[in-house]
Amino acid sequence: MDRIVAPARPWQLHGAGLILLGLAWASGHALVAIAAGHAGHEPALAYLLALATFLPASVGAAFAVMGPRLFRKVVVADRWLPHVPATFRDSDKADDEA
Repeated sequence: MDRIVAPARPWQLHGAGLILLGLAWASGHALVAIAAGHAGHEPALAYLLALATFLPASVGAAFAVMGPRLFRKVVVADRWLPHVPATFRDSDKADDEA
């Protein structure tokens, strides 16, 4: 797969980001309710809820703010080109010329 295909409607990624932020908010409230009564010795469920809060919040914030711009190509400085595999360098030049 050479390219990441953006959805036909760019607002879909923004909407998915808002849904993920809502999921993070709900799991954050559940985390507060569980962790409030167990000072110093939290159950394993609290760690799972912390993970279920952090990951959707991070991805949801990126999707909600950036949307399809998150997958846009960026320009890499010449000093980093020796670290880029040759297959990526060649495909970028071909895409820029087309």
